[in-house]
Amino acid sequence: MKLDELKELLDLDESKETNKIQNILPKFTRYWKWFIVSVIVCMAAGGLYSLTQVPVYRISSAILIKEKDGQSSFSSQMDFMKNMDFLGGKDNVLDEIQVLNSKTLLRKVVTELKLHTTYYKHSKLKQTEIYKNSPIHVSMLPQTLDTLTTPITLHFNFTPDGIELKGEINESRLENYEFQQKLKSLPAIVETPNGIIRISQDSVIPIPKIGTISVILSNTNETVSELKKAISIDLIDRKANAISLTIPSSVIPKGKEIISKLIQYYNEASIEEKNQVALNSIKFIDDRLSLITGELSTVERNVENYKQANKLTNIEAESEEFIKQNSDFDRQRLETETQLNLVEFVSQYIRKEDNRYGTVPNIGITDEALAGVLREYNTLLFQRERLIRSTSEKNPVIIDIERQIRSIRDAILSSVENTKRGLMIRKRDLDYQYTRITSRIKDVPRQEREFVEIKRQQELKAALYTYLLQKREENNLALALAVPTAKVIDEPLLDQQISAGMNFYLMIAFILGLIIPAIIIYLRDILNKRITDKTQLEGLTKVSILGELPDYKGKESIVVKPDSREPITEMYRLIRTNLQFIMHDKSKKVINITSTEPGEGKTTFTINMALTLAMTGKKILIAGLDIRKPALSDFLTSPQKTGITTYLSELNLDYANLVQSTLLHENLFILPSGPVPPNPNELLLKTSLDELFILLRKEFDYILVDTAPVGVVADTFLLDRITDVTLYIFRANFSNKNNAKIINDIAKHEKLRNLYIVLKGCDTYSHVYGYGKKKYGYYSLPNK
Repeated sequence: MKLDELKELLDLDESKETNKIQNILPKFTRYWKWFIVSVIVCMAAGGLYSLTQVPVYRISSAILIKEKDGQSSFSSQMDFMKNMDFLGGKDNVLDEIQVLNSKTLLRKVVTELKLHTTYYKHSKLKQTEIYKNSPIHVSMLPQTLDTLTTPITLHFNFTPDGIELKGEINESRLENYEFQQKLKSLPAIVETPNGIIRISQDSVIPIPKIGTISVILSNTNETVSELKKAISIDLIDRKANAISLTIPSSVIPKGKEIISKLIQYYNEASIEEKNQVALNSIKFIDDRLSLITGELSTVERNVENYKQANKLTNIEAESEEFIKQNSDFDRQRLETETQLNLVEFVSQYIRKEDNRYGTVPNIGITDEALAGVLREYNTLLFQRERLIRSTSEKNPVIIDIERQIRSIRDAILSSVENTKRGLMIRKRDLDYQYTRITSRIKDVPRQEREFVEIKRQQELKAALYTYLLQKREENNLALALAVPTAKVIDEPLLDQQISAGMNFYLMIAFILGLIIPAIIIYLRDILNKRITDKTQLEGLTKVSILGELPDYKGKESIVVKPDSREPITEMYRLIRTNLQFIMHDKSKKVINITSTEPGEGKTTFTINMALTLAMTGKKILIAGLDIRKPALSDFLTSPQKTGITTYLSELNLDYANLVQSTLLHENLFILPSGPVPPNPNELLLKTSLDELFILLRKEFDYILVDTAPVGVVADTFLLDRITDVTLYIFRANFSNKNNAKIINDIAKHEKLRNLYIVLKGCDTYSHVYGYGKKKYGYYSLPNK
């Protein structure tokens, strides 16, 4: 294909699409009043609907999750907590989001703010929620609220005579339980199948004399679930520890208070968790101090008794030189025995069943392997404690963590034994070194040796006692310095209105106002089985449309008059011009006029078309060849029982006697059908009909043949041999769309020659190229 041909095809397709759009638009523009009324009604409805809607706002806040390792202004004072590894490593912010959104915290918020009870004030167009401004208060027992299977709705109607209460409980989809009661005074108690409802009066807000307030009581757990779905908690930035909290609410103070309470309870829970760790450590240290205090007292009494018994005053000065030599081994033995005691303390603590889930603080164990196992053990305990708040102990994650805790507890015991064995070996080695050096001190009195042994025990107990006292003070400081985990960056504030405003509803209403009539018109056009206009007919058939005639509302059949400038007369003249153009050859004189079914107006068209041609000075003949149901007899000058059928039956061979003049025009003649024959089909096949039309062609300028409908009988196809042009009549809003299939079949198989369509009954006044209400060239006489 050449480039020019391709471009021509593309231009043709574009032209077809443009024409298609231009043809569709008139179908809608003719009903412009529908669109205006629809838009007005829809926008009025949209505006009224917007007034019934309660605006919904988005309340948002932002918090910063602090590190639990004490990275704050007090970090220098809490470095010892890092050494004891009480608080673990850096928080997982995603875990904190789950804690914030846990039902445990949300239930506290619901209970504190009484979100399970909602109050509404009624106005003419809508009902708005009342938050903490209700003149009455409704309550139920918490355990009763937890058992509600369906909300309870109460309507309080305030009248000068008192308060009328109407209640409704939707027990099932098919049945509602309703009750009524008149409250003479408040407080009052109302008994329902779901429990007792207590009604009291607000101490500040007075009860109105008139008005209506509705109260809805809901199940607390369901309210918690709804709040969990409504509130949105997410990271502000993946690289930061900041969390955003947002909630939609029609009451701004309510949304702010929900977020504030949630943050408050989260911080309280985090502080409680930190305090629990510190309290467990203090309890452990106090137990050890109680034991060490008794042991230290015993050793000190032994020192005192030994000195009194042996009258010793300054043994240290006498044995100063030996002590200097033995000081290193003594110090190492002291450290080793201290570690043995600490390891033994951990072993006793971990074996107690009461301490199964208690944290084991590392209070100075130098063995890195054991200290690492203790840190891992404490981390798992913290993780279990956090998860157990928002889920049950049967959760697979909790079960897995407990399995790990048992495994690590066994590992701790094994590590304790290994560490103890190592310390014992080291102690034996140090004892050996100490004994070797001591054996060299032969000149030291026995008392001094014994006193050194007792003194060493005293120093060991005193050092351990001092160490535990220091750790207890450090934990007390941790309790005093406990700070919330969440720091509020942005207080809960109104972000924006998220519900649609009046402009949105008006815009939607305007669009619907345009769409609704368009859909109605479109469906009406699709569901209508009748042909409505020229555009539709052109889409159903490829046969050319010679012209269209407007819908004539008058009672007269003859609408064409010599001096008329009416639109229908002008359209007949336009068809006449088109007809003369296609019949430019003088030999073409016979025009076959037919239709698909009776009632489409082919006979009236034939008369008016013949009259239009006669006005040009041409001699016109109308031949009635619809011999089964003749309709031309009404236009004869005088009744006559002869016609074409008598001629074809050879009852009257002089056709000149059959042709009659009319009163419509001097140039218009009619050849009537004659009596209805018993064999119409056979008569039309006679050669005498051909001979008759040869004679008529010589005498008349145009011959219009009124034939039978092609959808009823086949007579018209038999006449195709004597005609030059066929005009196929369609009538708007009468002819069936399926009739187009018949004419398409006729055109495809060329059953009728030179086939053209004339469409009658069109609404040309609303057509874009019609005459309109102002008639072009219309002449009217001036008023006298």
